[in-house]
Amino acid sequence: ALMSARKNLEILGLIDRVELRFGDIRDGIGEKNVDALFLDMPDPWNALKALHQNLKGGAPVVVFVPTFNQLEKIYNEVVENKLFIIQESTEILRRKIEVKRGAIRPSTQMVGHTGYIILLRKILAT
Repeated sequence: ALMSARKNLEILGLIDRVELRFGDIRDGIGEKNVDALFLDMPDPWNALKALHQNLKGGAPVVVFVPTFNQLEKIYNEVVENKLFIIQESTEILRRKIEVKRGAIRPSTQMVGHTGYIILLRKILAT
């Protein structure tokens, strides 16, 4: 997975802006005052407590999950621990655009569901 991430970042010309590491994010990370985190994992709710201490105040955490069950578990973790707020939850739908001279329109076929993006924000200590 690490090599795939590196290759994708190189293709996009972003490799010099990202530091890749291998480890279990549920154990936290070494840096403090991190600007943002992106989680694509089966149980992101289990990483939130550990990551809270590493983020800047108000920093976003963007989470991708494919099921409502996972979304509900994130919600429960956020409500129980009061370390983040859910700023937004969005379903991702994918539909190609057919491009022809004089007839640009959405395809009649689409992937009806690909997953959910949840935008969390770290709550500042009071």
